[in-house]
Amino acid sequence: MNKKLLPLLIFSALFFFAFRSTQNTDDLLEKIATQLKKYSTTSPQEKVYVHLDKPYYRMGETIWMKAYLFDGIGHAVDSVSRILYVDLINPSNGTVVTTRKLLCKGTAVGEIALPDTLQEGNYTIRAYTNYMRNFSEDFFFQHNFQLWNASSDNSLSKQKSLKKNFNIADLQFFPEGGNFVMGMPARLGFKAIASNGLGVDVSGFVLDENKDTVLHFQSEHLGMGAFEYIPKPNKTYTAFLQKIDGKYQGFDLPKASETGFTMMVDNLSNTENIKVYVAQKGENAPVKPTPVVLVAHLRGQLTFMAKGNCSTKKLLFLIPKNTIPSSGIMPITLMDSTGAVILERLIFHDDHNRMSVTIQSNKKTYKKREQVDLTITAKDNEGRPVEGEFSLSVTDKSQVLTNPHQQNLVSYMLLSSDASAIYPAGNYSPNNYTLRGNIEQPAYYFDQQNLQASRHLDILMMTQGWRRFDWSTIMENESQPASTSFFVETGVELKGKVTKNNGKNAGAISLTLMYNKVKNKQPIIKIEKSDAEGNFVFYDLDILDTTTVLLQALNKNGKKSDMTINLLPQTSPPKVKVVQTPLLPMEFDAKELQTFLQKANETIEIEKKMTFNKVNMLDEVVIESKRKESNTSFSQYGLASKSVKIENGKCTGVTDIYELLQTLNVAGLRIIPTAHGEYRVTLGGGFHSFNSNDGPMFVIDNMEVPRDMINSLRPCDVEIINVYKPVDAAVAGFNSPGGAIYFHTKRGNSNYDYSNDPASGVTLRKIIGYQTPAEFYSPKYNVQDPRHYQPDFRPTVYWQARVKTNANGIGTVTFWNSDAKSTMNVIAEGIANDGQLGTAQFNYELK
Repeated sequence: MNKKLLPLLIFSALFFFAFRSTQNTDDLLEKIATQLKKYSTTSPQEKVYVHLDKPYYRMGETIWMKAYLFDGIGHAVDSVSRILYVDLINPSNGTVVTTRKLLCKGTAVGEIALPDTLQEGNYTIRAYTNYMRNFSEDFFFQHNFQLWNASSDNSLSKQKSLKKNFNIADLQFFPEGGNFVMGMPARLGFKAIASNGLGVDVSGFVLDENKDTVLHFQSEHLGMGAFEYIPKPNKTYTAFLQKIDGKYQGFDLPKASETGFTMMVDNLSNTENIKVYVAQKGENAPVKPTPVVLVAHLRGQLTFMAKGNCSTKKLLFLIPKNTIPSSGIMPITLMDSTGAVILERLIFHDDHNRMSVTIQSNKKTYKKREQVDLTITAKDNEGRPVEGEFSLSVTDKSQVLTNPHQQNLVSYMLLSSDASAIYPAGNYSPNNYTLRGNIEQPAYYFDQQNLQASRHLDILMMTQGWRRFDWSTIMENESQPASTSFFVETGVELKGKVTKNNGKNAGAISLTLMYNKVKNKQPIIKIEKSDAEGNFVFYDLDILDTTTVLLQALNKNGKKSDMTINLLPQTSPPKVKVVQTPLLPMEFDAKELQTFLQKANETIEIEKKMTFNKVNMLDEVVIESKRKESNTSFSQYGLASKSVKIENGKCTGVTDIYELLQTLNVAGLRIIPTAHGEYRVTLGGGFHSFNSNDGPMFVIDNMEVPRDMINSLRPCDVEIINVYKPVDAAVAGFNSPGGAIYFHTKRGNSNYDYSNDPASGVTLRKIIGYQTPAEFYSPKYNVQDPRHYQPDFRPTVYWQARVKTNANGIGTVTFWNSDAKSTMNVIAEGIANDGQLGTAQFNYELK
């Protein structure tokens, strides 16, 4: 080969390699940006947070709650879903209660009553939308709480002291970025976990295999800390911690790699940039520069992307903080030119763009049962007033003790909902770990008065895992959107299929749905058409609680006798996959617990007395009504002119409902056939035909229906018929001058199981709708009320789910104190109209 051509060939090869590497990284940058945007578009996520009135409960109490629904990327309140499911899950992972709550502008309010038949233990509130079920259950809101039995001695025997020392179960190490290499500076995060599954502060030292001391270390917060060292080749290292008994326990440090990449991130020293240092070590020195890409995103929003060539010498990337759109966890990922992840480190960016919320009372101290006026003031981070909506709880601190820095709206949305802490599962064996979303004392990291909060939050980030998605999902899933087995629900839906009675396809069918939203009001009527296969859906039904609906199918000839309607079951709660995470220990001992249970038991006895009085009053009403039982119906209306129970023999052989009416022998009731094969019904001088509204009103199971609806009733489906002549109808509350005929069906009986009993052309079904929120009872002691003679030691003194601040940023509430001589704890959480989050806590004295 010509020696003059050799340098040219070498230069050409290097140039080609460099050009190809640059082209590969450029293509990768474009692909990353495209895929992130596509993922955010095709796989939008939702987040739910639920504010409860207090952290734990006793049997027989009510959990008062307000839920907030956000989109998972920009955290805008009022996502597209309109139904929120809130489940109560018992210690055995069984779903005890499921409620459906109507979301209005991204919020929903409601409650869950805790039966006194529940067992003690660790319960979970789980909240989610139907659409959220397309993703991992880890993204559902989950809150664990302790349920106590105030009248049982087991509560004290099970927990003699809540202040207790625990042995160290494990010491976990987390190399920064996920890897560290022999001979290269490394930072190791660590967390010590006690046998109760929670972090425990420790100090210790590291020895090499020759028992030489390498370094000493000490945790800084909740068992977490970090130290730097350079792992040497052919060396092994062991960390030692002292146990409660004075003995030392050893934990092996992770083994360093012989070759590879390292990452060190500085998020604290500079107010303008995040500094990211990366380097690599190869088998031979010097290391050939390797093309790499550094990517950062905030909840799927691309915030930084750059390329570089990494060698033994540190490669520095500067991420401008002013380009990061909002606060939150930001994964920083190093990739090779193919898009494979090499290293990843989480950091938390805080732009401090949150509401400043304060609570003030009109007095410093109060007397029992005295009126309290609280003022909530909301301002943005520049001091300007903010309009928003808050939920507020007032609890008795002698009964309701709170953990320091417990979860709140801000800490959940910005931190806990996106990070996974490593916690032991089951019996907390060191060899049995699972990724969980539980972070101890999450509000600690947002305490503006805490000068160490930022540093401790950065250490926390070294021990966490990003859990919203992984890069392989993004990069490999080029065109396929996320699974959409569970669609967005914008209202209560009723789905099903219409077939002929012989099971064959009925084709396109017109269906009429009727239900009452408000009793004694005109029913709501909706009409839909099935598709060619007979499938149908009624969307966005405004149904409250449990409501009976009537559904009728008509073919193109207006007939329904040969039709069968099969309704699909409503959305059921998903299978529980919850792994009970450890409860944070309360800062009180057995004596304080005994005081809480004693007061709770006194409150139970008071409520029992009040309930007993109410029952006595109800018993008197029941006894009075029993005297007239033979002439009353199951309906909500008054006494009927005549009530007839339809025995099986009476309906056998009867062809239709009109023939059944003729068998009642009611004076003044006439069934008159017409020339068109229809009937006129007259009652007490009036008449009812197809074209007349002067005849009797027809009611099926408390629902007023048109005349043609009763044609669908099968005689043997009717349990009782009540006939109201015009005068009696007016007294009973019917708005019908022609009287009324009430049909109480077997399906309308709450004890009748009709789920597998389809009727020809018509069906009745109980549908579970939105929960109607109950009103929190707050006595007004400035007015006379017999209930005020009872002692008042309620643990939750006041709860208001919707406190609005006006254009001046001011909101007010008024309530009356209980009889307790205690400190009252006030907590407010909420969101501004522009999306800013805010929380506040306040105490006042009751003497």
